Amino acid sequence: MKVHLVVINTVIGGDEHTVEGYIKRVSQLQPDLIAISCMSPHWYPLEPYLQAVDVNFSQTPVLIGGYQPILSPEQTIAHPAVDYICVGDGEIPTATLIQRLRGEGEGIVPGLWEKSPSGEIIKSAPVLTDDLSKMPLPDYTIYEEKGSLHGLGLSMFGPKKLFILPVMTGRGCPYRCTYCCNTPLLEMWRGKGKYIRKYEPERLIDELCQLRDRYGVDYFEFWDELFLANMKFAYHFLELYKKHINLPFSINSRVEKMDEKFCYTAKEAGCHTIWFGIESGSEHYRIKNIGRKMTNEQIIIAAENARQVGIQCLTFNIIGMPFETREHMLETLEINKTIRPEFFFFWPYIPLRGTPLYDVAKKAGLLLEQAVGNYIEGAIKGKLKLKVHEGGVTETEFKEICSLMQQFQQENNRLAL
Repeated sequence: MKVHLVVINTVIGGDEHTVEGYIKRVSQLQPDLIAISCMSPHWYPLEPYLQAVDVNFSQTPVLIGGYQPILSPEQTIAHPAVDYICVGDGEIPTATLIQRLRGEGEGIVPGLWEKSPSGEIIKSAPVLTDDLSKMPLPDYTIYEEKGSLHGLGLSMFGPKKLFILPVMTGRGCPYRCTYCCNTPLLEMWRGKGKYIRKYEPERLIDELCQLRDRYGVDYFEFWDELFLANMKFAYHFLELYKKHINLPFSINSRVEKMDEKFCYTAKEAGCHTIWFGIESGSEHYRIKNIGRKMTNEQIIIAAENARQVGIQCLTFNIIGMPFETREHMLETLEINKTIRPEFFFFWPYIPLRGTPLYDVAKKAGLLLEQAVGNYIEGAIKGKLKLKVHEGGVTETEFKEICSLMQQFQQENNRLAL
């Protein structure tokens, strides 16, 4: 069996990433199965590609995995091009499906929904991989071009002159932010298994050593939903990382976890940047509407703790959420001006199906038809992703706020090694 990766990257652009270019590349492979991983914000931009797949590969089964089918299974399986969707962790269901397609075994595939020739949807429950020690670590060779990973644009935020490789130490986040897909996932797995999962530290360190040496890695980005979901793991892992890896790295954190002890330990291990979400600078809005319980004082102290030991900060911020006022958004800008992160990042709120804040927006009639799209482009063009509504902002006000935040980015952002 051979597995090929055909990337769709509209940010990079070029003919090969157009619909026609994608179909041409897939045609050259003559696939027996087309498997696509899709996040919810990318579903509508993916549709033209799926329509072309339906026309050109009508006899080839199509499997969709990722957050999109987990959060929106009915919407995803309804697409004419789609034959299967994965509604949980994908490793075991995908392997089982391949066995079925090869004539090895019969019956439904646990963890998948299947569309029969008659259009009937055959459903099975999600599969949770609650012990990562039983799973192989990710295979990076599929991304190689002539034996290298350089030049693929894998990092969004790190120092531009270094080769940065994204990696993960585990899966899951214990927090329940109302805008985040993690909240419905926590509910899905309630009582069904261990949702917060980590790889074995020693095994992971060995893998990082191999990746470092094979690809000439200069810097690791840990893309876990929350690197600090398990503090015992974090301290043990950082001790091993300091001893065996000796490369700068960045992590995704929460300000509640960024005390003096952790920031010092992380810096000693090589931490270059800590990413954390502020989302809204208004304490009142943040706590009441989006389930983020931290105070502005905690945000300021966390940023100072990082700065004291020489760790740079990157903040994530959302604007244009349901019933968020102009004043709320200006508070977001002001707290970022107060802490002056080395990298300030913002985007318009995107309503993700299955999340509590999506339900709020839907109930209030705020959803736009096919509003979910390129969130980075939305910030640049100042486009709201919700209908203008009482208690929110006008399109003019939103565009003004986006302009002010873009100006702050230009004047402030200074992430460097």
